[in-house]
Amino acid sequence: MKRLLQLTLAFFLMTGLTTATFAQIDATATVESNVSVTDGSNLDFGTLAAGASSTVNVGDATAGTFQITGNGGQLDLTFSFANGGNLVGPGADIAINFDNTSAAWDNLATSQSNTFDPTAGATTSALSADSDNTLHVFIGGTINAAANQTAGTYSEEITLTAAYN
Repeated sequence: MKRLLQLTLAFFLMTGLTTATFAQIDATATVESNVSVTDGSNLDFGTLAAGASSTVNVGDATAGTFQITGNGGQLDLTFSFANGGNLVGPGADIAINFDNTSAAWDNLATSQSNTFDPTAGATTSALSADSDNTLHVFIGGTINAAANQTAGTYSEEITLTAAYN
């Protein structure tokens, strides 16, 4: 019996059943640098008379602008308005009206090809599509001053938040 056990053990050693093999992989992660948003130009509706309206399109020289820099990845863009989207001044508030073309983003500072409603926000394509990892964001809108609007300066603070999604 002892001889049978020795032969069985020798057989297993010769056939490789006791040989162990293994493989190895690495776990990796890449951490993006923080996205950065800087202000550009103010949204300027200009000077208008009581009862008049003013529209600023995203491609106009008086459109509001922001610049976003960071690493690759898609971004969620969200606008917030300190006064709920109203110009506040010495008289009744003046609402800023937006539609689905009142904001835009693009890799180029001279193009506004990706329009969206600033009250709804947007998701961009990959930030790395531009060689310097920069996006430009534009905002416009329309205001209508009331016929009895009090004269004076009216303003609203607009904040753009960009976050990797």
